[in-house]
Amino acid sequence: ESVVLATIQAENFEYEIGEIEGKLTITTEVEDLQVWAVNAEGNVVGEVPATYADGKLTFTVGQTNPACYYLICND
Repeated sequence: ESVVLATIQAENFEYEIGEIEGKLTITTEVEDLQVWAVNAEGNVVGEVPATYADGKLTFTVGQTNPACYYLICND
């Protein structure tokens, strides 16, 4: 069963997007999380490599399966 950890939403602002790349670290007690890249249509396009150590999930966006959205869940 998947667990929703957070929903992030931005409304009513204009922006330009180029290639975005960055390392994200999320503090969590859930150890068996996977990160999935999701396209603008809501389809999963691939897994994003992630590591868990010392209570933190770390992954890099914009390298493997770059996407607009990312789904973080456990199986």
